[in-house]
Amino acid sequence: MKPQDRLSDLAPPFAEQEILLSREDLLGMTKSEKEDAVPVLASLLRAHIEEAEWPLPPLPCSLREAVDSLKRGEVRKASLYLKAVFPSYWAAADGPSSSFLREGILEKVLPYRVGLNSAEECFDITLGEMRRAAEVQRKTVSFFSPGKAFRLYRKYLGAKTEPLVWDPSGGFGGRLLGFVSAYPKGWYFCNEPAKMTYMDLTRLGSYFSRCSVERLGSEKGNAGLEPGSCDLVLTCPPYHDKEKYFDEPGQCWRDYPQIEKWRESYVAPTLSHAHRCLKSAGLLVLVIDNIDLWHRAARDQGFVLLDSAPLAPKRDHFLRASDSSGAKEYLAVWRKRA
Repeated sequence: MKPQDRLSDLAPPFAEQEILLSREDLLGMTKSEKEDAVPVLASLLRAHIEEAEWPLPPLPCSLREAVDSLKRGEVRKASLYLKAVFPSYWAAADGPSSSFLREGILEKVLPYRVGLNSAEECFDITLGEMRRAAEVQRKTVSFFSPGKAFRLYRKYLGAKTEPLVWDPSGGFGGRLLGFVSAYPKGWYFCNEPAKMTYMDLTRLGSYFSRCSVERLGSEKGNAGLEPGSCDLVLTCPPYHDKEKYFDEPGQCWRDYPQIEKWRESYVAPTLSHAHRCLKSAGLLVLVIDNIDLWHRAARDQGFVLLDSAPLAPKRDHFLRASDSSGAKEYLAVWRKRA
């Protein structure tokens, strides 16, 4: 029996490392056989997701080890830790446990994995391997690295020992973990409106005595922060409707579908709350896509732009030169107008 013929005998749910087709199987198959196997594999994987939860990655280390690795400049372990304890990262609307259910998505991811590529590179087809494929082939939502957060906090907070920061868009824990690793005696406040992400953030924050997570959109306020109390506001706000995390109240793309409404009802009040809570010498640091929109809005709320620069284009195995989408991100820094 040919390897691909055995697929008809398989039935979900599958174990994490159960091999549906092995690399050795694929190396022995013709191009036509691989093409025929793709829709069968896609159907099996979709059936698994419908029947069972998307498998989280195994824990690479303890939380303490993740924190210590950031302090040593070893950033990968901390990122892997967060992805293993944040189900919301995988469950977001553009993440694999949701997007793989849509017709056509797996059919775009699988061809490379089965060897339908210029290098004829093949991989074992397992749930774990498909999870990795989702990331390297950009079928997950964006993720703010705790290593990047650690470096930014150190750069803009310097020698402070007990700084207080506000993160208007908590996300998948990268900035929380980066901050507590850089400033273990500091205070971290964040907003996160998405229910599942809020629960993940609250669970992570519970291990640190000076972390507070509020389930509220940043445009609604930052309760608990006194005027002039923050040393730094650092975040990566939603890019309007470019990524749709969850379909629930509190999501920008859902609440403010028109760009002008989003600017008036989300961007402006978020910046107003940032201005209110910052100390006179405090800084606002944002990773954003629309530099002109945010600059105009920040100026209207009493901020002065100190610096802005495009971030390096994303590079990976599939986009060797740069992100072919043409999307740009910027790091921008403001201070309060004197």
